[in-house]
Amino acid sequence: MRRLAALGLAAAAALTILTATSASASASASPTEPAQSCWTNVDTGQTGCFDAALDPVEAIELATGRPLVTGESASRSAAPTGALVDYLLLTGYDGQNMTGLSNSYFSSNANICNAVAYGFQNLGTWSDRFESFQSSNGCQATFYADTLYDGTAYGPFVSKTTMGSFNNVASSVYID
Repeated sequence: MRRLAALGLAAAAALTILTATSASASASASPTEPAQSCWTNVDTGQTGCFDAALDPVEAIELATGRPLVTGESASRSAAPTGALVDYLLLTGYDGQNMTGLSNSYFSSNANICNAVAYGFQNLGTWSDRFESFQSSNGCQATFYADTLYDGTAYGPFVSKTTMGSFNNVASSVYID
């Protein structure tokens, strides 16, 4: 009888451990995150990401607390006098026709693409992903197949709904 009781307790303990292990494994499995688009403040190096279903301009404005001038909308570019604003340089997309996940670059420098140019010698996690892009505020972009502005160049262009044979090729970009 004692043996049966001991076996019963051992079986119950094993079942408890198995159930706890199974529960903790399912608890540690994270739920599927929404697809993320990202942004980079080229002045500070600060980056952020947001749900790709959101409008990039609105998401960046919400994250930074500052208006983002796109140069395409009078209402957005009409910032109150003396207000701190940011200026969109470029938004690249991993899909054609400005679709899919996006990565946007912006600056607080009002002279963007006039007296100031920006270079990203390594696109990092965005290397080999861009398929379309839109420059803003008078900027244009030249993409390079390799980091450090090396390899085949594509551009300069203001906008492309498809980068054609350069889809998923760019590893660095120069914006001026």
